[in-house]
Amino acid sequence: MVKIMRESLQKITSKIYGSRIFPIYLGAICHISRLEYRNLMRCFELIKVMDMDWDYLIVLDACRFDFLLKILNPKYIIKYYAGLSLASCTRDWLLRNFNHYYNDVVYVSANPYISNIEYKGFNGSRHFYRVESVWSYGWDQQLGTVHPREVYKAVLHLVKKYPYHRFIIHFVQPHAPYIGRKGMYLKEYIEKNIGGITYKEEYIHKIIEYVWKGRINIYDVIDAYLENLQLVIEYVYKLTDYLDGKIVITADHGEAFGEKGVFFIPAMCILKSLY
Repeated sequence: MVKIMRESLQKITSKIYGSRIFPIYLGAICHISRLEYRNLMRCFELIKVMDMDWDYLIVLDACRFDFLLKILNPKYIIKYYAGLSLASCTRDWLLRNFNHYYNDVVYVSANPYISNIEYKGFNGSRHFYRVESVWSYGWDQQLGTVHPREVYKAVLHLVKKYPYHRFIIHFVQPHAPYIGRKGMYLKEYIEKNIGGITYKEEYIHKIIEYVWKGRINIYDVIDAYLENLQLVIEYVYKLTDYLDGKIVITADHGEAFGEKGVFFIPAMCILKSLY
C-alpha cells in the first residue's frame, strides 16, 4: 500500500514540478505539516541531546528511525525509542541543541556545518572544547563526501588523546551522496544526462530534481539510502566494540521519501519522516 502511494504521488509531482503550480503545492504541504507538528509533539518526546545521559553521542545524518530499525543488529541495542528532533535540517539542529559552551565535549564531524569557523550561523569552536573537522582532510573527491572509515579512524586517535572528555561523533551517512552499489548506479545515470558532476551539491540537487520529475524511481533512492545506512552502521558497531562508556545513537533530522508527496528535506516542511 505504501509503495503504491509513494509511486502515485511521484507521478503527480512529476507533472507539476517546475510549473507555477509547484510552489503553491509545496507551500500547501508545508502549511498542513506545520499544523500536524502539534500532534507529533503530543506523541513524541523532544530530543534535546545535551539533556541526555551519554559518554559518546553518535549522530547519523538524515537517519530515519524506522529505516534504522530495519537493519540494526539487536545484540548492540540495550533499549531504543522514537523521539522528535528539534529540527528538520542540520543547521537548525545545531542552533537549537547547543546554546552554551561545553568544555567537556569533543565534536568529531564529517559534516562541514560543524567547524572552527562560523558557517551558516554556527561556530563549533564557541561551543565545544575541540572540533575535529574530519571533512577538512578526509574528504573523498571521487565520492563527493567523507567515507565513514575516516570518522572511525579519527575517533580512535582522539579518545586516547582526550580520555576524560565526552564525544559527539557525527557521520555524514546515510545522507546523500549515496556511495554504495545502487548509489554509484544513480550517480552514473545522472552523469550521463548532464555530462559530469563537479561537486557534492550538484549531485544531490540532481537526485532531488530527477525524483521530483519522475526520472528516477523513489525506490531506487531508498535502496541507495539503505546501502549508505548499512555502510555507516558497520562502523558504529566497530566503535561500540571499542569504546568504553554509555553510547547513544541519534540523528540530527530525518528524510522524506514521498510522504505527503514530499521528497528529501525541503525547507520549512514539518513531517514526521523529517524529524
